[in-house]
Amino acid sequence: MMAALLLLLLLLLLLLMLQVLLLQGLVLPLLQLQLPQLLLLALMALALIRIFVVTVGRNWHQRRTEICTADVHSPGGW
Repeated sequence: MMAALLLLLLLLLLLLMLQVLLLQGLVLPLLQLQLPQLLLLALMALALIRIFVVTVGRNWHQRRTEICTADVHSPGGW
């Protein structure tokens, strides 16, 4: 469930970025790039997305672990 929400948020962010680029007129120069340049740009974008997803996932997992261990060790925990 959390992964689906994160993916949806990432997709919305990507669409927002594309809309901003369209409004600024920066998409047309991107369409004139050669194939190797487009592939490099796509790989860089995928790397940034992967770093973001891994970082957010790791932070979420760490928070869940801390919450669960705090519940077990607290006097009123179950």
